[in-house]
Formats: sequence, structure tokens, C-alpha cells
Amino acid sequence: MNAFLSLRGLLAAKLLAAALLAAAPIDASLAANDVEVLINKWPIIAPPAFSDLYLVINGKTGKCLTIAGGTSPANNLSAVQFDCDGDPSRGWFVSTKSLNQIQNAETGKCLTIAGGTSTDNNVTAVQFDCDGDISRRWLWGAMADDHLQNQKTQKCLTIAGGAGPQNNLEIVQFDCAADPAQIWKFQLIAFEQLLVNAKTLKCLTIAGGTSPANNLSAVQFDCDGDLSRTWLLNDVNGAIQIQNAKTLKCLTIAGGTSSQDNLEAVQFDCDSDPSRFWRLERR
Repeated sequence: MNAFLSLRGLLAAKLLAAALLAAAPIDASLAANDVEVLINKWPIIAPPAFSDLYLVINGKTGKCLTIAGGTSPANNLSAVQFDCDGDPSRGWFVSTKSLNQIQNAETGKCLTIAGGTSTDNNVTAVQFDCDGDISRRWLWGAMADDHLQNQKTQKCLTIAGGAGPQNNLEIVQFDCAADPAQIWKFQLIAFEQLLVNAKTLKCLTIAGGTSPANNLSAVQFDCDGDLSRTWLLNDVNGAIQIQNAKTLKCLTIAGGTSSQDNLEAVQFDCDSDPSRFWRLERR
């Protein structure tokens, strides 16, 4: 099972509580509606201001959009196609709420066209700083299909050569046409969530909000829109990891073994230790 399998089927019907919980305490009617909550009673909230995590899959080759090498945040590394194998670099944060940027989940860099200005065909797509430049912005669905059209160059993304299924073929821009190689399918793989305490109405976050260091405490804080207040809920073979969208570390219990009450929740590497996993229970 893909490490980033969507939680949509499990959670989508339960997100009706989001607006209510953001503004007021839970009442009896919500409890009666089988609202899904985490075992530690932090309700799941879907903030409308944030993007979700997707695979971006080519309609002709069935391969995933990624960055060559899959790990380096260096600017101007080529975008390529690769097997949809669950590697974090196959995931992209896609936002329609502000700049229409497509940001790689592993490298933190945004999809753009090399140089950012040329309208020539076959110019390579690359990653670059998410700086708001118009060449980092994309339109999709403009031709009634899932084309990815650069807002600066007005060209559409495709696979170099147009047909090959080989891994590491570069992604380039080309005149927008009906070729299936220019069709990209967005597959939702994780929701970004706020976890808002039903009593205090504060958001779960990591102390300090920026450091990826292991064993930093999880705390509550104002739900102020800072990225560290948001979490990715990832289904890993039926168990759920809760990953901070800012630090990319997973929620766990300090020490990872004791069942004592009052042990701190902390962040730690998203490894396979059972203490990094959580289950959903009905109220």
C-alpha cells in the first residue's frame, strides 16, 4: 500500500465539524453524528487556507512528476517522471488559494520553467525558490482536461519525446494540445489539517514552530495560520502518522515505550516505530 494513501474515504464525510469547532465548543449534536476524532481527542479540522498533498501523474505514461534525484533543494534541478513508488519527492503541495504554486514535498522548491521567460518548446521544467514569480504559477483544467499551463510562458507540461515510460525522462514545456502526454491527473494523498482542541480552541503545534530537531515538545498555540500549526495525516498500511507540515517530523510520545499517564507528546523522525502511529476512534 502506498505510504501516502489518501484519507479522503475515511475523513471527508466527517469534516463538516470544521467550521463549528473553529468558532465554538463541541455540542451534543456533533457527538451524536459519529464525528471521527483522534484517540487523544484532538478534532480533525480541514483549514480552507492551506494546500493538500498530491501525486501528479502523467495521463499517457502513468508515471509521477518528481525532481531528478529526489532529495536536493538546489535550484534548477530538472523535473522528471518516475515510478509512483511512495517516495516523498513524488508528492506535491498544490494550492489554488493564492499563487497557484506546485511545491515539492521533499525539496520544498516550486515547479517552474528553466529561465522563467522563454516561450520556446522543449524548455525543461525545473524546481526553484517559491518566490512568487509568475513563472512559478500554473493553471490547470483550462482546456477541460488536466493540462498544466505555465502562467508566464503559456506553454503546457509534457514528457520529453511525448511517449516513453522510462524513468527520469525530463518534463518540458510545449504548445498546449490534446496529446495525452500533456494530461496530468491529481491524486490526493494526504490532507493538511489543523488539530484544534475542543476545549481550549488552540491548535496543536511544535514548540518554537521551526526546528526539525527530534524530541521537541508538542504544545498548543493560537490557530494563526503559521505552517507549523498544520499537520499531514498519512495512512501507512492502515495506521496513521501525523506529520508536521513545517518540520516534517511525526507526532509521537516521548521515549516511545511507556504507557504512563502525562508523558509528553513530541516530534520525531517519521520511521516505522509503532509509537509514531495513531488510530482514529469514534466518540
